[in-house]
Amino acid sequence: MNTCCHVQRTPGSVEGAEICVEEEVIFAAKASLQNKHPGDEKPTFCLKFCGDGTSLSRNAGMCVMSFSMFSDKSSSDTSFNCHQHHAVAVVKAQESYDLYRKPFCNVFKSINTLHNRGTIEVDGEEFPVKVFLAADYKFLLMVLGMSGATGNHACIYYKVHKNYRGDMSKPEDFYSDPSFKRTNEDMHKCADKQVYGCKHKPLVNLPPENIIIDELHLMLRITDRLLENLIQDVSDCDDKEKIGAMAKSLANEKSHLNGLVNAIREAGVSFKVWETRDKNGKGTGSLEFSSLMGEEKKNLLRKLPQILKEKHVLHQNTEINVIEIWEKFAQVYFAITSSFQNEAEVTEKHLFNMAKDWIELFLTLAGKRKGYEIARVTPYMHILVHHVPNLSMLHLGIKQFSAQGMEKLNDVVKCIHKQHSNRIEACASVIQTTWRQNHLIDQKRVPREYSKRKLEYWQKDIFENRKRPARETEADDIGIAVDDMSVGDLKAKLKEIGVATKFGSLEKLRDLLRSKL
Repeated sequence: MNTCCHVQRTPGSVEGAEICVEEEVIFAAKASLQNKHPGDEKPTFCLKFCGDGTSLSRNAGMCVMSFSMFSDKSSSDTSFNCHQHHAVAVVKAQESYDLYRKPFCNVFKSINTLHNRGTIEVDGEEFPVKVFLAADYKFLLMVLGMSGATGNHACIYYKVHKNYRGDMSKPEDFYSDPSFKRTNEDMHKCADKQVYGCKHKPLVNLPPENIIIDELHLMLRITDRLLENLIQDVSDCDDKEKIGAMAKSLANEKSHLNGLVNAIREAGVSFKVWETRDKNGKGTGSLEFSSLMGEEKKNLLRKLPQILKEKHVLHQNTEINVIEIWEKFAQVYFAITSSFQNEAEVTEKHLFNMAKDWIELFLTLAGKRKGYEIARVTPYMHILVHHVPNLSMLHLGIKQFSAQGMEKLNDVVKCIHKQHSNRIEACASVIQTTWRQNHLIDQKRVPREYSKRKLEYWQKDIFENRKRPARETEADDIGIAVDDMSVGDLKAKLKEIGVATKFGSLEKLRDLLRSKL
């Protein structure tokens, strides 16, 4: 089948491979029309283009651009399936504006052509088409030629300074003024003058309403900020009660930090907090925590507020406000990702007021607790208030523009590169493999149905297992805190038990000591 897949090198000197975008679009349209019944209204095809980078090693990365297609008359569930995402270009390099401008130039040229033409021809019949760009914020900023998310004018929709992102005194239509709104023509002019965060000319000619923020990354980044604030809150409680150093606080079962970790585990999420260490193995005083996936974060939004009400691990004078911040964000997030088939159920003003009230509540803790200052209102938070309500009503929700399928495709690409590719023409191998998977999807083996015999396990026991902390090592069981020992301490202990070593690496010394105990 590889002979049927017309792969060609991407422009430039960087290793990359691509296929014709329009040919793949027509194939996807034909597959979609197979489900059309006689007498059905002619569908409008919606093309969602995504892009993202994935790391292959410490210094190597791979960037992928793909598209998925859904009809305005059909369900949006296909957007979450990685096999419905057609990879059209793969380049082995780290993400940057120049990378997307040169090797991916044919892809962006096809995107602009499809948008300007507004139709595609399938078997001699023309169908209307809408083109969208949906991805995480980093990718959107690069493609639009803007500076990073920490820049002064980081909003991709309006020319608002970062100092005013948290200003909730403005009415709903304040930024609708043409002088604030970004357009494609305006972004080209700003790029020439290097103003309002525009460093380069945008690579796409799409209107702002066709550029959609990914709801999954929006939720992940905001809950990261809320989780950081929770950990800071309980750490301050431990400091006031003089529980001791960071390491002692983590080990003390009665500490507030330990109580928060147990509360998160009770929500059915595997979670751990640890103190970062320098090259000598000594604690730095700063904490890091487990990186959670999308479904785990959604579980926290649903269950954590109620558990925190019962645990009382936060500061008593602000506990109610902190829990309410989590509850209100959950309400906003699940509202914008719900079905909008019945437009009377929710209005743009209702969504705007919900998000605005949440930001105002967030800012009430400024000066009382760390992490709630107006400077901590991120671009994602600003977009949630001023842009997501309008986009949700315009497109009947933003769930269908989720990049969840693209994230899964990244995992597939990495797997293909690590296991199946000969590394000589890695990008071409990835394109051919994903192309075969898409074109042979009808021949896919149907998995055997699994019947859940012990329903009690799936409804209760599985969550109880996730609440249990990670298993301690044998070295910890016998009273030796290997993770707290420095390089010198480890070598001294190894010498004491008669082990000579030339290892200088902290991790290797720890592994060696554990194996000898």
